[in-house]
Amino acid sequence: MRAQVLTAFGGADNFELTDVPTPVPGPGQVLVRTAATGVNSLECEIRRGGLEHAFPTPLPAILGKEVAGTVAALGRGATGISPGDRVVGFTDSGAYAEYALARTEALAGLPDALSFTDAVTLPVAVETAVRGIRALGVRPGWTVVVNGRRAPWAALSCSCSSCGASRSSAPRPR
Repeated sequence: MRAQVLTAFGGADNFELTDVPTPVPGPGQVLVRTAATGVNSLECEIRRGGLEHAFPTPLPAILGKEVAGTVAALGRGATGISPGDRVVGFTDSGAYAEYALARTEALAGLPDALSFTDAVTLPVAVETAVRGIRALGVRPGWTVVVNGRRAPWAALSCSCSSCGASRSSAPRPR
């Protein structure tokens, strides 16, 4: 398979399109054929080498945690998912590649109405929203005002509903 391999810390020009072995799913993992991958600020800082103290990254490396694509193969014990399923979620291996490994519990099914490029914006946004709700201790019966229109705010709004709180969305003026 082909992958964008980071060969040195620094700018995006330190990625090289390289042929690497296709990963094989282990127990509880699936192999996802990548259709879209997210690039978030944490990965950009890792690429620059600024987080070596917290996230040591041996080089060469394939970065990328967010993936949307199609299940290509299942590892032993991977259940609740089938080859050909459209999925989105977090990878165990780098997503800047044609294929990536993920645990079944780190993936969610993807409806046909949602494009891969739209879906891949959700994993970090939803995780951020859930962490915020937990940090605030949001409880059923609370009303949470969600001020914004982009993915993190939509995810926060949905996450509030899932824990029993009502929400009020207030889009920002253009």
